[in-house]
Amino acid sequence: MGVTLYGPVPERGENDPFKLLMTDTAAVTKWRKRMKTAAAQEIYKQRAPTSERVNADVRTHRTMDRMLVRGASKVLCVGLWNAIAFNVLRWLALAPIS
Repeated sequence: MGVTLYGPVPERGENDPFKLLMTDTAAVTKWRKRMKTAAAQEIYKQRAPTSERVNADVRTHRTMDRMLVRGASKVLCVGLWNAIAFNVLRWLALAPIS
């Protein structure tokens, strides 16, 4: 799809979390190597002020704490409505009223 994932590498006790495992797929191997770099870790640090705010807002105020529908298409619809609602409210909050 062309999406680059920047996510935390789980701790493994005293073992190196970036060490490649025999069970890792090619995508996981690339992800571990990418997250070992300082640039990727800096990008991941920027996640908290951006995506975590959105996640907290939609879970608290926009019905994403639990799904009241069944089926993938209905869940996708609820998620898209939440994204639209969040974006419109942010746009209204940031747009100057004249």
